[in-house]
Amino acid sequence: IFSTHTFYQHHLNERHESAQHAQEETRMLVDDIEQALAPLPLSAVALAKALGKDEWTTDQVEARLKSTLLNQPNLFGVGVAFEPYAFDRDVRLYAPYLIRQDRMIRRIDIADHYDYTEKQYQWYQAALQTAPHWNSLYLGQVSQTWLIEYLVPVMHEGDPVGLVFINYALDSLQKRIDLTDLGEHGYSFIVDDTGRLVDYPIVEKVYGKANISDMPGFQGAHMKGPMQQILSRIPGQTGYLSDITQEMSWLYYAPVPGTKLSVLTVFEQRSLLPKDLPRKRELIQLLMTWCLLLLLLITASLIGQRNLSVYHYWHTAFLATGVISAAIAALWYISLHEESDANQLVTPIASHADLDDFMRAYTRESLLNRGEPPLYLPTGVFIQSVEFSSANNVVLTGYIWQRYHNSYHKDLSQGIVMPEAETLEIEEAYRRRENGSELIGWYFRVTLRQNFDYSRYPLDRQLVWIRLWHKDFDRNVILVPDLGAYDQLNPHWLPGIEKDFVISGLTLWRSFFNYHHHSYNTNFGIENYVGQNKFPELYFNIGLKRDFFDPFVSQLAPMVVVLLMLFAVLVTSSRDETRNALLGFNTAGVLASCSALFFVILLSHIDLRRTISAKEIIYLEDFYFITYLSLLLVSINSILFSWGIRFPVINNISLIQHRDNLVPKLLFWPMVSGQLLVLTLLSLYPYNG
Repeated sequence: IFSTHTFYQHHLNERHESAQHAQEETRMLVDDIEQALAPLPLSAVALAKALGKDEWTTDQVEARLKSTLLNQPNLFGVGVAFEPYAFDRDVRLYAPYLIRQDRMIRRIDIADHYDYTEKQYQWYQAALQTAPHWNSLYLGQVSQTWLIEYLVPVMHEGDPVGLVFINYALDSLQKRIDLTDLGEHGYSFIVDDTGRLVDYPIVEKVYGKANISDMPGFQGAHMKGPMQQILSRIPGQTGYLSDITQEMSWLYYAPVPGTKLSVLTVFEQRSLLPKDLPRKRELIQLLMTWCLLLLLLITASLIGQRNLSVYHYWHTAFLATGVISAAIAALWYISLHEESDANQLVTPIASHADLDDFMRAYTRESLLNRGEPPLYLPTGVFIQSVEFSSANNVVLTGYIWQRYHNSYHKDLSQGIVMPEAETLEIEEAYRRRENGSELIGWYFRVTLRQNFDYSRYPLDRQLVWIRLWHKDFDRNVILVPDLGAYDQLNPHWLPGIEKDFVISGLTLWRSFFNYHHHSYNTNFGIENYVGQNKFPELYFNIGLKRDFFDPFVSQLAPMVVVLLMLFAVLVTSSRDETRNALLGFNTAGVLASCSALFFVILLSHIDLRRTISAKEIIYLEDFYFITYLSLLLVSINSILFSWGIRFPVINNISLIQHRDNLVPKLLFWPMVSGQLLVLTLLSLYPYNG
């Protein structure tokens, strides 16, 4: 009881620490967004005051706009739109707008594109008559960029003569959110004071002008209070069922001072099932201790009892079987819902923050050990299909692309290598030149031979991976995930995977990039080969979970039926002539029945081995071995019982002959379930010292 209490308290402490981490990340994100957006109102007000005081030439106005843009590196654009003939009596409309584009400052005159004074352009008409304020998120008609904007009227002698607007690009805000360190179990998003999504992991909802009141997780009476607080810009927290992860989570919300925006962070509530192996073993030890305690109590209830009815013994046997079966079910549940990968050491690149940490660390290491900075090459993967052609061969199809910057990558070859491919068909699918770089995409079909671990089948999880090298693998070229090409980076949201993905007998669990450091005992004949010792290589991983229902129906259900029939054969054993007349018990009949059941199980076992083709003994085979042993013991018991052998004898009671073979009948299910419990522990959670 004390250990259980300690375990639960440790779980509560972990949960509290994770909640504090999510709250801290929310506060840091609020501060970061505030620092990024705070210059907009100040710069806009200063610019509006300056333009309203003196007469300006077009060159002076545009120089002031450019100066404002250069002094604020976070800004996307700055502009001013004047009333008709307000700036120049000979020019009806004048609206210079300077934006950052392709690492340059580009000048646009909005008046050349449309008449912003017309009634349908409310961004100008409404803001001209109001106090300085934040505009709602919108798609710039000229820049074709989603913008967050601050508007200030230009006043001259008490009358509005124009409108200053300074804006911040939504994608810059999204990049800041991507740098939050919430791992795989959380995400942040932003709403304005009307509830409209300004940023969200599913970008279609942002561009579709979705509102949080329409989101499934925010519907229901329990969310009315939090909704009012969010729209009223009052910080707080509440329980929340995430519409993305479908997991109970914490929802933290806080306003960004000086703006209309609020940051919301969803962080999955810590499950009672531990994620680290030592804590998992501690949970299993507690589970087994409780199981043993209950079995001892059940056994103790029989000690000292005399002349108990047969029904009391049967109740005790089935109760013990129920306790053991519950322990087995708990182990299955832990195995099915555990978070660990097939490889416990796999650490995914789940965010821009993870990638930045890796790049900083490797750049420092490369400068120290190799004397040169690495070349980072953005690489993306999109998988359209996965098919297991055999137990160890998997066929994948999809696309791979790379972005080559014209100057940074000018001396590199263009191409990709999959060193573990057994067969590879690859052809160029597209090539684009954009923003000073060249994007190249290839369609591929590859057969990979990998060593999959089936020892826990049908509770196994498999990790299919694609190992990627650049064509110039002798150089210090590091492939990095092109994270900007993916709407979602959380591994459980399956980035880089076709939506309508079908794979027989398995379900998609997660997908992610990660790095493995490899060393080689050869330089491949290349002098000064840089990748020989602990060189980071990019992997794209696809995690698959076994569909437990299919093997349960096709493999486990027949064995359960066989065991039930075997138990029925055992129950028929009796020396009572009346019962024998009804049931027809005889040793030859028992042996014949056991032989028939043995061949049924044997054929099923052979079919399983042929299907899986595993080198090791798999977990499901434990059921077969238990069934074989049960068949053998029932056959031996039948012979000994028929011959009247009184061995073994305990307290002058023959365990076989006592009360018409009652003891073997009572022990059948507890022994079967007990053996399965022990083998389940050894197979699923072996002790490694």
